This record gives sequence, structure tokens and C-alpha cells, in this order.
Amino acid sequence: MKEKKYQIRLLILVMIIAFGSLLSNVVLAERIHIGGGMYPIFQNYLLLNSGNSEELVRIGFGRNEEEVYWDNINGRFTITDDLLIEGGIRAGIDTLVVNADSGNVGIGVAVPGEKLEVGGNVLMAGNLTVGGGISAPVRNVYIDGYMLTDQDFTVVGDTTGFEGDLTWNLPEAGTAVGRIYVVKLIQGEKDILIVPFGLEKIDGAVNYSLQNPKDYVIIQSSGSEWIVIGRGY
Repeated sequence: MKEKKYQIRLLILVMIIAFGSLLSNVVLAERIHIGGGMYPIFQNYLLLNSGNSEELVRIGFGRNEEEVYWDNINGRFTITDDLLIEGGIRAGIDTLVVNADSGNVGIGVAVPGEKLEVGGNVLMAGNLTVGGGISAPVRNVYIDGYMLTDQDFTVVGDTTGFEGDLTWNLPEAGTAVGRIYVVKLIQGEKDILIVPFGLEKIDGAVNYSLQNPKDYVIIQSSGSEWIVIGRGY
């Protein structure tokens, strides 16, 4: 019998929430008791109070003085005070994950291993300030015709055993604006020939050649061509 009473009370509460925004002129003077809490209804908003004033929650419909209210103009719920969540957060299928135990945040990552881990590209309109070191991948390539990708940063090659020079291809500069590559020949008698896309140039030249062991070049995309910003051996 006690369980049945709770079911009836819960059903009443759900009906009030579902139709409250439509029945804007309905006023209930009585209070609905669920457990130890009291739930008075005042015109366009629902007031929930478990009996402890610190646990007061008001869900309003168009009344912007409430802590939580439905914004009819913008079509969204608005929270006007701090939101405390004691558990984790998961939005969509690993779209946004907040781990309650570690405090790590993941975007596109199911189990973030760092304070912020992003499974994809990041576009920033402002400055990036780094208080520690920066880690970038190093890839060893021993093939001819390699196409550098957005997963590369430092790429090193060994031409030992090849009968001719190795040709490595750059992506279209317009698809890699601002991207930087460090390319180095570590050893071998043959060259590594870096070739841009189509009719694009590298510092005005049709290609760039690494001819001696330990030679390296640092290039960056301007959006229309590749610019040499560093070189050495």
C-alpha cells in the first residue's frame, strides 16, 4: 500500500511538470507531499523543497528570477546560480565526458587520461599559453612516395639501400594552413626530395632536397604555399 501511494504521488508530479508550461493560468493552493518533502505550486513555476532550505530548487516557466527556469524566448533551460554535480557527466556517445573521480575532461574521448583530452582537431581563436613542455610525434619513414598527414610533425628518413632518391609529398597548403613539418635525413647516400601539391611551391621552388645525412628543414604552410622557416645539418 505504501509503495502504491508513492507511485500515485510520482505520477501526479510528472503530470504537473509535463503540462505546467501549457496550463499557465492554473493555480494549486494545496501542497503535494512526497516522502518528507513538500512541493507547493505557485502559478507558473514548480517549487521543490525537501525540508532543508539549502536544498531548495525552483523550476520556473518564463520567470527569470528562479534559480532554474525555462527561457521561453530562447527556448532553453537557464541556471542563474552555481551548478554542483557530485557525479560524472556524459553527453552523447563520448561527445563530452567529465570523470568525477579524476576530474579529467574528455571531448570525443571515452576515458580521458589527462585534465583535458581531445579526440580530434582543436581550433583556437585566441592565444595558447603553455606552462610546461610540448610533445609532438616523431615518425620514421623508410618508403618512397610517402604523403605527410595531419598526424605528422617530425618525420625522419633513411635512404640506405635505395637505388634512387626518395620522394615525399606535402598536402595541399590550403588544407593545412599554419601546419609545421620538420623533415630530416638521418643517413643514406640518396636524397629525400620534398614535393608540394600540384603547382604549389616551397619558398618559390618546385621542391626541396635533403642531400646529406643530418640535413633537416622546417617548413610551414601559408595557405597558398610552403615557407622554409628553418634549416640545418
